[in-house]
Amino acid sequence: MKKDESNPAELWRWKMIRKVADYINEPDDITMSELKAMIESYRDYHNIKGYMASNFN
Repeated sequence: MKKDESNPAELWRWKMIRKVADYINEPDDITMSELKAMIESYRDYHNIKGYMASNFN
């Protein structure tokens, strides 16, 4: 899979897939924590984006 650094969503997706593959190959608490942080960061971004769209458009 080729990453497209010009698109933030694609870059995030590429990083997430890579992190999941790392975890599958070598499960550890650090990688799991990083995955959880990436998901939480995405949720925050998505919630803020939804809030902005519904209140300022």
